[in-house]
Amino acid sequence: MFVYARSVFTALLLSGALLHAQSSPDVSGHWDGVIQAPQMDVAIAVDLARDATGALTGTFDSPARQVRAFPLANITASGTSVAFEIKANGGGTFRGTITPDGKSVSGTFAMAGPDGQSMEIPFQLTRTRDAVVEAAPKSPAIAKNLEGKWTGTIVVEETQKPIELHLSNHADGTSTGVLKTNDGVEVPIWRIAQTESGVRLEVRMVGGSWEGKLEGDALVGTWTQGAFTAPLTFRRSVRCGELTWRDPSSEGSFSRTKDP
Repeated sequence: MFVYARSVFTALLLSGALLHAQSSPDVSGHWDGVIQAPQMDVAIAVDLARDATGALTGTFDSPARQVRAFPLANITASGTSVAFEIKANGGGTFRGTITPDGKSVSGTFAMAGPDGQSMEIPFQLTRTRDAVVEAAPKSPAIAKNLEGKWTGTIVVEETQKPIELHLSNHADGTSTGVLKTNDGVEVPIWRIAQTESGVRLEVRMVGGSWEGKLEGDALVGTWTQGAFTAPLTFRRSVRCGELTWRDPSSEGSFSRTKDP
């Protein structure tokens, strides 16, 4: 996810919301197409569907980067226009026009280039079938000491990126989790697997995984995404009433106490 956020568009391309509209087109479906980058076409797929309230939701796939079902933001459809956004560093906004027969969309993908300047790249999509909405498998319940909010930092291209990890158990005996970035992207964890030796989190939509174990009050492990690996340690977020004072001359002035 975190490598993808900076590289899936910049590196790949250059290297080789509620619906409030009258007479809005029906854009629901599975759309296959390409971003027509300067040196190569980049295959993409988009799924658009309406939720129970009638609002548009959607996901984005980039097979070359093993990105699957990445959530789209700010989806709008009005008249013959449609727009949606990949809300992440390295992402951007698609703006297109639907053909009169409703079978295809063409337009531009606007993103920030390597020099920080905005650039627009043509894209085309063709509706090929119904939207593919794949539900994540249910993960079994996790140990209570894994539940809650955790925070960590990963280094990508010499830049530190904060990450939140949220893990929860549910009354039906299952567990779910989500990773959150500081730019507002929330990525659900596809599968949570706990064994005697540790924990594995599969983040299928970005082709990544985290694997590690609980050591004291920290989840110590490694993030893997394709050929990229980096250490990633999560620590529990500090809560009110969980601080004790230590000698200021020691390294750090606070420590976490046990949960009440």
